[in-house]
Amino acid sequence: MNKTRLGAVSRLIRQKNLDALLINAGSDIFYLTGFNGDAGRLVLTAGGEMLFFTNLLYKDSAAQINGWTVFAEKRSQGAQITDALTELHIKTLGFDPGSLTLSDHKNLGDKLDGAGIRFIEAKNPLSALRAVKSPLEVKAIKDALAITIEAIEYAREIKTDTTTEQGLSIEIDRFMRLKGDNAVAFPTIVAAGKNSAFPHHTASLKVIGDELFLTDLGAKRYGYCADLTRVSFSSKMPRLFNRVYGIVKKAQELAIAKIKPGAKCSEIDRIARQFIEKQGYGKYFTHGLGHGVGLDIHEAPFLNATSQEILEEGMVVTVEPGIYLNGRFGVRIEDMVAVKHNKAELLSCACRK
Repeated sequence: MNKTRLGAVSRLIRQKNLDALLINAGSDIFYLTGFNGDAGRLVLTAGGEMLFFTNLLYKDSAAQINGWTVFAEKRSQGAQITDALTELHIKTLGFDPGSLTLSDHKNLGDKLDGAGIRFIEAKNPLSALRAVKSPLEVKAIKDALAITIEAIEYAREIKTDTTTEQGLSIEIDRFMRLKGDNAVAFPTIVAAGKNSAFPHHTASLKVIGDELFLTDLGAKRYGYCADLTRVSFSSKMPRLFNRVYGIVKKAQELAIAKIKPGAKCSEIDRIARQFIEKQGYGKYFTHGLGHGVGLDIHEAPFLNATSQEILEEGMVVTVEPGIYLNGRFGVRIEDMVAVKHNKAELLSCACRK
């Protein structure tokens, strides 16, 4: 249990004038308690009580976590949650609509309503707390990133004339799982030639050959994710590619130079986007500039044109401008940056080519 984080959530519950908060997302539960089972719901009360509802498969492992009461009965979790909250005289329960299915919301909401407990929307309740990383969290991200950088070099070494996108993707994932957690942050993207113009291409049986190939990958370490994108070449780079690559790299450098506490996320996006637009490629930069990374591969803050978020010291974000020329190729350069006291720290300082 992380008492500091739990205390912060208890204060948040009181600030929102709630009696309790339902935590449904697995990464939120792990963040607060260290429990990494994939089935369970945590209820925190304003007074600090912790109730964990799971199934019989996880009952024993959940019982090893000190500080909470575990419920694992054969009847529905909705009924268990309602009865437990009634006993504690809870009248309002907050929930994150993004982590609850419509069916679960209806089933649980109906039971709570029948017991006179109001089910109140509390959007992304842990988002701001999780966005600011502790030194230990940054260390875990750096460890995941180091494995990811190794995997880039490994991919370049093992690629042959007959290697396919899918084959290379599988080998990269295998390498990262053996070096880090037995999982990856997301399925590795390998996109060769014209396929690199699709930002989220699914690796196919296409032989890479001597074409350029884009690799978007991320290892996990101690539950924390990395995210890195590189474009590799086996032969001489065409003149147009060199021009586009230079524009993307300069846009990224300009954006990173402006990252510091107090900076608006939308402004960081604007800096990169405006530079690309001035070079005549604005319509080919089709996504946001970046996003926060932690226990989830996409989490707050988000660097895009509509974001209202402000950067704070301790946040870790990606900066990933791209230009995608359909039918020809795509270039995306993605690095990870930590927001320090008065500047940005480039975490993925190695393997930047």
